[in-house]
Amino acid sequence: MHGETPRWIRERIDALNELIREHDFKGFDPFDLPNSPLLGWIRPTWRIPQLLLSKFGSRLAPHWLRVLLRVPPIEDPKIYSCAYFAYRFLGDKYGPDAREMVLRLVALARKHTDGVYWGYDYTWATMYDGTNRRGASTLVPSSFALFALAHEITAFNNNQYRSTLAQALNYYRRHHQCRNPSGAFLGYFSHSRVNTHNANLLGCAAFSCGATILGDKKLLEVAAEAAATSLAAIDKTGFIPYNDHPRGGWTDCFHHIYVIASLIVIQQQNPLVDRHVYQDALDRLNVYFRTAFLRNDELICYYPGRLDPIDPHNFAVTALFMVLNGDDERFGTSALKLLQRLDAMAWNSGSQRYHFQIRNRTPDDRVFLRWTQVWMFLALSAVASAENVQHQLTAYRAVHS
Repeated sequence: MHGETPRWIRERIDALNELIREHDFKGFDPFDLPNSPLLGWIRPTWRIPQLLLSKFGSRLAPHWLRVLLRVPPIEDPKIYSCAYFAYRFLGDKYGPDAREMVLRLVALARKHTDGVYWGYDYTWATMYDGTNRRGASTLVPSSFALFALAHEITAFNNNQYRSTLAQALNYYRRHHQCRNPSGAFLGYFSHSRVNTHNANLLGCAAFSCGATILGDKKLLEVAAEAAATSLAAIDKTGFIPYNDHPRGGWTDCFHHIYVIASLIVIQQQNPLVDRHVYQDALDRLNVYFRTAFLRNDELICYYPGRLDPIDPHNFAVTALFMVLNGDDERFGTSALKLLQRLDAMAWNSGSQRYHFQIRNRTPDDRVFLRWTQVWMFLALSAVASAENVQHQLTAYRAVHS
């Protein structure tokens, strides 16, 4: 970490690292209320009750209710993946911690005859795409796990994880290729009939990186075809809906960032796509990002043109994206400015952690490791170690070029 790093960032990194380790990288999740043993009578197949329970848990259920209902703390591949990247960015001192995260990720993977996979450790009912059972394969957390494995192999020449990477990609190739009237896509769940665009593109980005490492042209073809369906969903203003369901025509900042970041990776790593077509789409997406989400006061909107809620996760994803892309202030601000503004509003100095959200100027201090604390840990680590980030990405790009 460089001497010019603001002191408050170093203090936050240390505090969050201590918090996450104190919880052994496990904790409550906004959507984990269905895990209560006292609510086990609500069957996983009952979509509406499960959906209502999940929404209540994420938006209203206080911390004490989770304790009362004996909701257990859970492991999550996103926690391990975000912590892995934070430790790698922070430098050699944290190398053992990064290696521990990869080991935990591999241990967390569920085995199948077709390979391995990861999922969220709770039953997840959706408004659009049915219900996914607890632990069942889920594309977004798995994509983060795949990115971590790919980074460890590429930037740190750690080839012991090639087999796990290959097994996981084989599973997702076999079980998450989906198709609907709009075209081919990678399903958020193995049974998906709705194309959730940010999930599809994250998966395509992970496929493109993994396929390049393994020299698997067929996997590149799968990624290129699936990504093309979501690419076609971007309108002339740069808006892309959350999914292609009739009621999915909305977006928010961090999902929009997922789309931009994923398309950049696919454009760079997949030789089967037309880079000019991708650049045109990225130009439109960037315009929409600037006009819909960025404000002149170093704050970012959660929904287009709507600031509330203030959500550290939203700021963390945006700041990380800026650092990964050189943080050149092309959007009129910087990762440091965004996080500094957020910190002034959302850091709880008493509990030494970030508020989950601030809604209508009212702080929500529930502790969710996956959603809030580990994402801020990653974003702050990236800002503090921007040179390490770029050095690792240079090595990564060199291998994939």
